[in-house]
Amino acid sequence: MINKQGINELKKEFDSFIKEQCISKEKSVDEEMEENEEEDIPNYAHEMVKKLLAPYYCGINLSRIDIKRIGDEVDASLPIKERKKMMQALVRHVRTKEELQSIMDAIYKHLYGRRLIHEELSQKFPASAFVFKNYNARIDSTKKMLERIVEEFEEIDPFAEPVEM
Repeated sequence: MINKQGINELKKEFDSFIKEQCISKEKSVDEEMEENEEEDIPNYAHEMVKKLLAPYYCGINLSRIDIKRIGDEVDASLPIKERKKMMQALVRHVRTKEELQSIMDAIYKHLYGRRLIHEELSQKFPASAFVFKNYNARIDSTKKMLERIVEEFEEIDPFAEPVEM
C-alpha cells in the first residue's frame, strides 16, 4: 500500500524527469512549418487578413465556410483551418494582377451579397437602418482597400533575374 506522501514524491520525480528529458528546447515541426508559412506570405496579405477578418473593418464576419466558398470561386483548393491561415493560403501563390483581381472580385461579390441583405433588413426594419448603413459604409471602404491592393500589386516575372546586392 502506497501512502499519499509516496505518491506526491513519485509525482514530483516524474514531473522533473519530464522537464529534463522530454521537453525539448528546440522548435517542434509544426512551429517551424508555421514560421515558414509566415515568411512565404506577401505583404498585402497581412493587411487583407487584418481588415477582412474583423467585422469592425469590413462590416461583415467572414466565416471559414465563406472563405472556402471564395476559394472555390477562384479554383483554389483551401483546407478548412483557421480563418487567418485560409486567407493567407488564398493569396500566397498569386503571381499576376489578373489572378489577384479575380480573388478580389470573388471577395467583393461575397461582401456585396451581404450588403444586399443589409439593405433588405434596413427596409424591413427602418428603426435599425442606421446600424446596417454603418456596415455598408465599411463594406464600401473595404472595396476601396481591395482595389488599392490590386493597383499596388507588382507582378512577378518567373523569368526575371534575381536582384544582386
